[in-house]
Amino acid sequence: MKYRERGSIDFPIVGVAAYLTVDGKTIKDANIWLTSVCSASVETIKAEAVLKGKNLSADLIEEASLQAHQEIAPYPNHGYSAWYLKEMVTVFVKRACMKAWEDMKGGQA
Repeated sequence: MKYRERGSIDFPIVGVAAYLTVDGKTIKDANIWLTSVCSASVETIKAEAVLKGKNLSADLIEEASLQAHQEIAPYPNHGYSAWYLKEMVTVFVKRACMKAWEDMKGGQA
């Protein structure tokens, strides 16, 4: 998932990849990676830990997105402040995890 100024520019301001493995409602594994906010891609290990072994829910995804916000130290780029990038990380981690959940449920998260 990419946040970018306009669709014609491929380079994201914030990029998020989220992959969830679920057994029933229990999250067996979670991978959340960020791009374009630091000099290299960043795995949000603490946000992933929030999810692992717990029952998937919107509240849990919200908690994980807030953890990602706390664990990232973005490099201001594209004319956006570190504060703004952290806020967008929160929004897009939540969106990416919700999308992964919806995809698993056939659009019925």
